[in-house]
Formats: sequence, C-alpha cells, structure tokens
Amino acid sequence: MELFFGKQKLEDSKILYQCDINEESVLKVKSKTIHILIKMSGGSITLDVHIHELVKDVNGMLLHKLNIPVHLQKLVFEGKSLADSRDLAIYNIRKHSNIILDFRSSVSTTII
Repeated sequence: MELFFGKQKLEDSKILYQCDINEESVLKVKSKTIHILIKMSGGSITLDVHIHELVKDVNGMLLHKLNIPVHLQKLVFEGKSLADSRDLAIYNIRKHSNIILDFRSSVSTTII
C-alpha cells in the first residue's frame, strides 16, 4: 500500500509530523500496482493491475490493448479459469504472475 497526503506520496522513513500532517489532515491509501504477464498464442503482454482488480476489469484492459472482445476471452491461472466477478487476490495472483489468455472460438461448427 502507498500513503498519500494530497498528491504527495509519503516516504516510509518519515514520521507524519515531518510532513506537516496533523489530526485534521486527510490521508489516502492506495494499493500498489503489480505487473502480470498475459500469455497467449503468438506472444505475451504485461499489464499493470491492482491485486483487488476484478477479472472483468482485466478483460476490459485486454479489449483495449488487443481489441479482443471480452466474450471471447478466457483467463486461466494455475489451471483454473478466472471468474469475471472475482478479484485477482482471490486467486493469489501476485507480482509477475503468468496468466494464460485462451481465445474462445467465435465460430461454431456444425457436424453433419
């Protein structure tokens, strides 16, 4: 986590009163971003995410970066499919985790 006073990021080594913080001050706590590697056929990309980011938000990032419709994306981590409504922390995804992007086929085949 990172601690901010206004737009100033507070340093770990300083005491609050050294930063002119008093009992009326408002501090913001933000979770740090982590890098995750999305592997797919043909290569991989790195995304900066928060560990409490929802899987569906990661799908949205992939839509914007790769132009792959969300309904065709399937994310897999350690052999488990990731549910859209869950966050990355539930799956114990951490810094430099490797996630597989499996494309769902948009074309259905009919056997005659």
